[in-house]
Amino acid sequence: MTYKASKDELKVLDLLSYSKHDARTTKYLTSVTGFSERRVRKIMGRLIILCGVPINGVRTGPREQRGYYIVTDEDERAEAVRPLKNEIKELTRRKNSIEGAEIRTDWYKHLKGGKDDGRA
Repeated sequence: MTYKASKDELKVLDLLSYSKHDARTTKYLTSVTGFSERRVRKIMGRLIILCGVPINGVRTGPREQRGYYIVTDEDERAEAVRPLKNEIKELTRRKNSIEGAEIRTDWYKHLKGGKDDGRA
């Protein structure tokens, strides 16, 4: 069964551009829809994951190039996926580090060069 987009999802989708040169910022989307930033981001997630809409969310670079737009070619798709792959790598490194870290109660002193062994 295909996911049927909600009225709110369709409202946000209708505001998105098919051009990265006319990307819509979260601020713009919240001002037009009256939704909170959190709600707009959740709606973006549902449009991407449940509806399969290839939306790129540009978070870095010049302010005028930030925002959401609908991907229209393979170059834009690669541009959308690249930062996600990098984020996954970084999150994996963090997860692995936490899983392998010592459990201590004196991290500040330990990293400052103290002598106490505060291992739990």
